[in-house]
Amino acid sequence: MPAVRLGYPATRRLRDSASFALFTSSARESGAGATGRWWRGGRRWLSVAALINPRDAAVGTARMPCRFGVTVGKRNAARSVDRSLIKRVLREAARHAAPGLDAAAAARMVQLDVVLRLKAPVPAPGTLPRARLKRELRAEADTLLDRLAHSLSSSPT
Repeated sequence: MPAVRLGYPATRRLRDSASFALFTSSARESGAGATGRWWRGGRRWLSVAALINPRDAAVGTARMPCRFGVTVGKRNAARSVDRSLIKRVLREAARHAAPGLDAAAAARMVQLDVVLRLKAPVPAPGTLPRARLKRELRAEADTLLDRLAHSLSSSPT
């Protein structure tokens, strides 16, 4: 069995502000720029929003079936080292969830844009050990991304 390559190339990332603009609450409510449907989930630390669009035949192979974006604001993680740590943990979770989400998106003939967002303030440095914070964030991200993959696999077309 060939090894699965778990890369996180630039084509897998949401990088420009226009891509992230669709995920603001006002854009979601108005449906601006979105032709698909929304999937949202949240836990203690994280929230996940996914935009599920029908695959465009013209763009079909030029784009990854699933792209990820990560946002960690200063309001919830004031120290830059904490923001960087959280982004690394979330990107790693996305990298590992990508093959399953790609398969589910390809089976449904959809394109998927997923944004993982830190929604709760990170405790002060001495309060919660960083190793525990990383484990909890990774577990939440894995759970939410698994729920998204399950939702894509089980929902009717």
